Amino acid sequence: GVSVPLAWEVHGKEGGALAIVTDCNITSALAAFTGSGYLRSSEIRSQSGQDPPQCEAALCLADGSKVENCKVFALSAKLGVQGLQGCRFWVCDSAIVGGIAGVYLRTDAQVLVERCRISQSQMGVSARDHSRLEVRDSNITGNSICGMVLCGSSRGWVHHTTLQQNKQDAVAVFDQAHVTLRGCTLEDNMRGLEVGGDSTAVVSKCTIQGNLQNGIAAMGNVSASLLVIDTTISNNLATGLLVGGTCRCRVRGCRVTGNKKDG
Repeated sequence: GVSVPLAWEVHGKEGGALAIVTDCNITSALAAFTGSGYLRSSEIRSQSGQDPPQCEAALCLADGSKVENCKVFALSAKLGVQGLQGCRFWVCDSAIVGGIAGVYLRTDAQVLVERCRISQSQMGVSARDHSRLEVRDSNITGNSICGMVLCGSSRGWVHHTTLQQNKQDAVAVFDQAHVTLRGCTLEDNMRGLEVGGDSTAVVSKCTIQGNLQNGIAAMGNVSASLLVIDTTISNNLATGLLVGGTCRCRVRGCRVTGNKKDG
């Protein structure tokens, strides 16, 4: 058990320093861990009792890091897990709670998130500035703004993941970003998927249902596009699929039913 202002800080050139942290309980007033590491079966809390948050992230991960079977609480940090610029890292079988963003990607960072639960943040996952995001078999729920936000030419691939009970959008893409959703469930959010600006989205074999406004809203300009394939859009309280502006949209093999306003 560790309780200090900064629990671990690992320095070294690429491939030169790596910390292995197993079966630990880390409570830190600032960042609990910064650098390259393999964190396994541990509970990590950034907790100072001060408001506003006192540090950038509970975990600031450099290239090659892996977080497995951990619980991360961003109680005094702006972010839960942050991927530093240009790094590649992996988060699996973990729970991330709190912060402005549960998982945050800086410029050119890449992450694979598998079998995780991300909740009670403002944004569950935030990807920007040419970053790359892949999410598989996860649950992103109960976040106070959006489940997932992609912008700044970032790219996201989301497979068999449930996004529910997020206060605004389950997934939002803006500013030349792209997202592919495959086999996902977007339900009980304010809106399911929102596509804006020059962004693009592909939705395949998903279920988008029971959202308080539109199931999908694509209001982008002439460079924006939306492709929806073999997807069920049902029982949303406004429009099932809303397309506006000059966004291009193709729909194939979908079931659109029971939406309160328009299909």
